[in-house]
Amino acid sequence: MERIPAWPGASILGLISGYGEAGELDRALAIYSAIPGEDLELSTSMIHAYARNGELDPAMALFDRMRQRDLVVWSLMVSALAHHGRLAAAGDFFARMPERSIVAWRAMIQGHAQSGRSQDVARIFEDLPQRDALSWTSLIVAHANCGDLAKTRHRALIVFSKMPCWDVVAWNTIITANALKGHQEEALDFFAIMPQKNVVSWTVLIAANSHAGRCRDSIAILHSMQQCGFLPDDTTFTIVLLACAHAGLLDEARWCFELMVRDYSIQPTREHFGCLIDVLGRSGSLGDAQALIDVMPYSADNVAWGMFLSACRLHRDVIGANCAADRAIELAPTISSSYVMLASSLV
Repeated sequence: MERIPAWPGASILGLISGYGEAGELDRALAIYSAIPGEDLELSTSMIHAYARNGELDPAMALFDRMRQRDLVVWSLMVSALAHHGRLAAAGDFFARMPERSIVAWRAMIQGHAQSGRSQDVARIFEDLPQRDALSWTSLIVAHANCGDLAKTRHRALIVFSKMPCWDVVAWNTIITANALKGHQEEALDFFAIMPQKNVVSWTVLIAANSHAGRCRDSIAILHSMQQCGFLPDDTTFTIVLLACAHAGLLDEARWCFELMVRDYSIQPTREHFGCLIDVLGRSGSLGDAQALIDVMPYSADNVAWGMFLSACRLHRDVIGANCAADRAIELAPTISSSYVMLASSLV
């Protein structure tokens, strides 16, 4: 590509950023490489494009070539590495920072928290010059993700009790921490006393009961959510539909699906349709399941036909199983041999 003459800087930044968001890194790099000299903003934008697409090694290589670096690009590197689980590299960059931003501190805490490295989070947290609600919440997340069931909940509760103030995110996090470890009653207790609730709060509680196999309780909470004036979103309905599918509650799943479309005008996603196909199949309504696959506004993939084939196998429907296997072969001939074998096992 020829050297680009004096284009407006904002235009170049927009192109690099746009191609980065679209995953077209070759085009972003071609534009960046065509700019003569070094520009801090353009280099930062190119690093952001790399990081957005998980290309961390080229991002680090470009960073090392930069003669000028500011707090923004240092923080960007720490955040990108921590977000993608490259914690050792993130720690190295963090240690080398001439000045540490709150963004970098948060990235280090959140990166270690998501990996369940509670001791590292606690160490970083102790060194943190200014602690905000997000920092405290990340410490709770770290303990919640720790594998030690006996200590996890106790430590999370201690951190929660020490917080100078509790926002809705902190409340939602402690509810999640209890729910993930099987303490549904305690999660419900926290939910009952939290001063302000949002859609996430209700969805977390629904998910907690679904995770514990309490599908009917999840549906009851959905009713309460409506009565309290909160609008469930597509994630809320996905969780309830998944619970119905796993429990084989066909009538409840149909009610939930119709409620979502009729009362809340939510466009069903592929996952919503998948849940309904699954529960129809499990319940033996194979004709309805196949009809839904044919009429849904998404092209059926191997997941949909795989669920239908499993249902046919469960109910010994040889004709339906062969049909599902044939459709799977049409979609992806190279990966459908297992479906053929499964269908053949019914004969």
